[in-house]
Order: sequence, then structure tokens, then C-alpha cells
Amino acid sequence: MSTAEPTAAVVQTRWGIIAIAILAGIVGAMQVGKVPPAIPVISADLDIERVTAGWVISIFLAASAVLGPLCGVVGDRIGHRRFLLWGIAGMAGGSLLGGWAPDATTLLLARLFEGFGFLATVIAAPSIIVSITAERDLRMALGAWGTYMPAGISLMMLLAPALLASLGWRGLWFANAALLAVFLLLFASLTRGIGGASAGGTSLGDVSLALSRLGPWLLAGCFAAFACQFIGVISWLPTFFMENMGHGGVAAAVIVAFIVALNALGNIIGGWLLRTVRRSTLIAGTSGCLGVIAVIMFWRDMPEGIVIVLAAIYSLIGGFIPAAALTGVPLYAPSPAQIGATNGIVVQGANFGSLIGPPALAAAVTLLGGWSLSAWFLLAMGIIGIVLALMLRPTES
Repeated sequence: MSTAEPTAAVVQTRWGIIAIAILAGIVGAMQVGKVPPAIPVISADLDIERVTAGWVISIFLAASAVLGPLCGVVGDRIGHRRFLLWGIAGMAGGSLLGGWAPDATTLLLARLFEGFGFLATVIAAPSIIVSITAERDLRMALGAWGTYMPAGISLMMLLAPALLASLGWRGLWFANAALLAVFLLLFASLTRGIGGASAGGTSLGDVSLALSRLGPWLLAGCFAAFACQFIGVISWLPTFFMENMGHGGVAAAVIVAFIVALNALGNIIGGWLLRTVRRSTLIAGTSGCLGVIAVIMFWRDMPEGIVIVLAAIYSLIGGFIPAAALTGVPLYAPSPAQIGATNGIVVQGANFGSLIGPPALAAAVTLLGGWSLSAWFLLAMGIIGIVLALMLRPTES
């Protein structure tokens, strides 16, 4: 079924295809997670400073920050399965190029190329999920999809120390290129016959209608404020533990991997909470809590045990916002024909926040003279999330 057809037309949910679509997101998110543990090695090898290193993390999401709705339309036009295959191939090519990068500029360009592939993947996969899911199962399926980012990042953070020790950072990039190539063949063989183009394609009128609605843009803004906080923090937590807690690279990466993994559980809990809590209330409350926790967590001379506990709580409750945003896409789309474009808007918001989060936090640490003062930037993002969530409330009906 295409996204132009009502989801109610699906009688039987195809959970096997949903699982492989979620796995595509996880493999894509591993390309986000491979960078934070490798930053100290890359910085030494290519002689780059902290802010540039932040861009190595986040420029991966630059395409997603500006091209989300357009890619939603492309996916509707050419078919979501084909678009996702292009995305996996793009990430594989970018990772291969990055492994050969002789300098920071080439690495940044390779990461940008990977980012185009990642955007195609995270636009196409949820559209495939919607098209093969019965309406009664849609909240559960999209809630499960929302776990792809923390699952992929934490898995790669667990694997990266061993791969870095044996292969170096370039070997880590080559290994990911090989993984993506294998997954490309697997996905192509298991998903034949699904994800065709929308009947007649998505019209410009459909796109204009999706873009003209305030609700999707407010939902995207809430997601952006959250992503700026969350991706900024988890990207630099390994470095924070190494600089302030005296941990080695392996220990720091493992601790952060388990912390990030809790975010996937938070997605599931967030989907359950949406049965009784208003979407805007859940987003506003979570945004505020994240800002306050960040200030306490990075407070000067905070004991390590408390920092780890607070970071775990931060990650767990941070999962509520992706659950609220991603499950809201079918509800905020004017009709099923605009699900692709609406999903593009929301994903664009998330990735815009992810784009600016790591370099902005790095700049705050550098300019303000430490982690303690930089946490006020994270609190400001939380306040922005609260304001946008309150503005979202009148659109919920």
C-alpha cells in the first residue's frame, strides 16, 4: 500500500517488514554513534580542534536539516523501498570515502554525503511502516520505530572501542561501509514487492497543504529543541568522562553506550504515556526536566556517581519526546497523501537540532570556560521546547 491510501486498508500488519525497516534505521544511526568514541583519535590524526570535531559529528545531519519535506516528496514519487535502498548505498559510499579522508575537509564532505543517505533512510522507513501497518497497530509500530536512533548509537558505542583498538578510526569507517553493503543486499532481498510509489505521485498541492499547516512545524520545532539538547550531550559525554572523571576511552564509551540505550526504553514508555497524557504536556514537561537535569549534571565538582545517575535519567526521559513527535505524524498530516511530506518536516526539525547541538555545546564549553556554565545553553533549549509545546496545544484537536 502506498502512503496515498488510507492506513485502515491494511488488514494484517506485516511485523517482519516493520522489523527490517527499524533495523535500517538502527544501521543508519550507527553512523552517528561511530563518531563520538573516535573523536580523540580523529582529532589527533587530522589535527582538528573541538568545534571542528563537533561538526564532524553533526554535519552528517546537515541535509536532513533543510531537505526533509523535499525528500518526503521524492520518496512518495519513486517509491519508499527504492528510496531507502538509495539511502543505504549513499551511507556506504560516504563511509568508504571518509575512511580514506586525508584531512578534515574531506572527512566533513564524506560525512555530508553519508548524511544524504541517512536522510533518505529515515524518511523512507517510517513511510514503509505506515503503509504496511493496520490502523490498530500504528501507534505501537511507530513507537518501536522511534527506538532506532538510541539503539543504533548505543550499539556502535559498545562496538567502537574494540574496533578502534584493532582497526583504527579508518578501519572503523571501512567496517561500517561493509556492514551497510551487506545490509543493502539483505534489505533488497527481504522487501521485494513493498513500498511502491504513491498512485499518481504526490502533487504539489499535497506538499503545499502539508507545509501550510502550523501543527507539523511546531512538532518539528519541539523535536529540534530536544535533539539539540540530547545529541549535544551524548556526543560529548565520552569526552566529558575522559576529561573530568579520568576514564579511558573504552570505559567512557561503554558507560555512555548504556546511558544512551535507556533512551530506547524511554521511547516505549513515552508511547504508553501518550494513552493518558496530552502530547503537548508530555513534550513540555520533558523539555523542562532535561534542561534542569543538564544544569545539575554538569555542575562543578559533581560526584561521578551522581553524574552517571542523572545522565541515565536524562537519557531515559529524553525518549518521551521522539515517541510523541513520531507518533504524531499521521495525526498532523492533513490526509494520508501528506504523510511523507509531514514526516519530512518533523524529521527535518529533529535533524536541524542534531546538526547544531554538538558544535553549539562545544562552542559554549570553549567560550564559557567549562562544562558547568555551558549547561545553561541546554536549559535555554529546554525553555524553547516548553514554549513550542504550549503553542502546539491548540492544534491538538
